[in-house]
Amino acid sequence: MKKYTLLLLTLVMSTSLLGCTQQSSKPASNNEPAGASGTEAAATTTTTAPAATTSEPAAAGKQGDTVNEEQLKAAIEVAKKYKETEYTVPDYTSLDLEFEIPKKTTDPVKLPPSMQQQYDNLLQYATQTAMDNSLRNRLIDLPLQLAVKEKSPISPQHLEFHADPVLKVKGILEIDYTMKVQLDRTKEQLPLQGTVQLQQIDGTWKVINDKYDSDDRNKLFTRRTPISKP
Repeated sequence: MKKYTLLLLTLVMSTSLLGCTQQSSKPASNNEPAGASGTEAAATTTTTAPAATTSEPAAAGKQGDTVNEEQLKAAIEVAKKYKETEYTVPDYTSLDLEFEIPKKTTDPVKLPPSMQQQYDNLLQYATQTAMDNSLRNRLIDLPLQLAVKEKSPISPQHLEFHADPVLKVKGILEIDYTMKVQLDRTKEQLPLQGTVQLQQIDGTWKVINDKYDSDDRNKLFTRRTPISKP
């Protein structure tokens, strides 16, 4: 009896093993390529994120950034040179401020030699757009006209600059200034204050706008305008 029982158990185990072998060799389904193991299938659906790339920060910075001490000093130095250059007129007698009448209506209007020189000197510290705006607003020749009108050399005195280290929109740095425009012949000093805006262009600070205090600007314009005879 035991012999038959052992034989029956052997037959049952053989049948089970045969069924498992057939199941493991079942063809792959339509969603999985034949021959792909479970690990390989998982690998085909796994994506790897690209490595993070690093880039240099924009030279102009962005709104809300704080300028470090070294950059702040560099910007103030540019603003200082700009205002010193603008209001340094050592020899009023040699100034040529007369516009030439174009020979043809199609010919461009050329700046008088002294205005062109003033434009070029200031362009070292400012953008061309800033200089063109200064030209349209008649600020570029204001010191020159004032020197001629007063018959006096002009020099900048008592310049003070106060910078806000937090950048404004588009990475603009604002520097407030106060100064005296001195008529060297009489030593009279005319007050002038305003705000210079700067941006970094190719890593160098450049003046993009110079906003005069309106009262100080109007007083300077009045002083430079020749008094009309009755």
